[in-house]
Amino acid sequence: CKPKDVCQHSVEKKLAILQAQAAKTDAGADIYRLAYASDLFGENYGVSRDLEAINRQFQKAADKGFSPAQYQLGKNLLIGRGGNIDASAAKSWLLRAASEGLADAQYLLGMEMLSGSRFARDESAARMWLERAAASGYRAAQIALAWHYATPPAPTSRNPDRAHTLIAR
Repeated sequence: CKPKDVCQHSVEKKLAILQAQAAKTDAGADIYRLAYASDLFGENYGVSRDLEAINRQFQKAADKGFSPAQYQLGKNLLIGRGGNIDASAAKSWLLRAASEGLADAQYLLGMEMLSGSRFARDESAARMWLERAAASGYRAAQIALAWHYATPPAPTSRNPDRAHTLIAR
């Protein structure tokens, strides 16, 4: 949009429509769309945004069982975006989303469990989540698993055939 103030007005109008829809339906998907758009438009179009309020919207949608909101909230809690870092709550939300089959959450859980930097290191659980994400076609998970199988910390865990299969997809 040009000029920027016209674009900003247009974005604010769209956000108002999303806000009315979310208030009307109180559905997890509508609340998530409002939170996601508020975050995205605020970052890219200079519309004022309150990350704590956005996280509250993600929380409301997550509480309703909407897995993309559970993932987004978990990711934000993991890195302290819009509030304090809370690795325990982050893991809980990510587990919910991953259990619903959300590949983004499966991948993030797997990588965090594999690294041991924010969650306790659990190679077995990490592989399980990465395998689930890879099976759904999540390319980053396929590559991470291939690397893991090709260069594991313990040589007895090496599986070059599995690594090749993952990369060849």
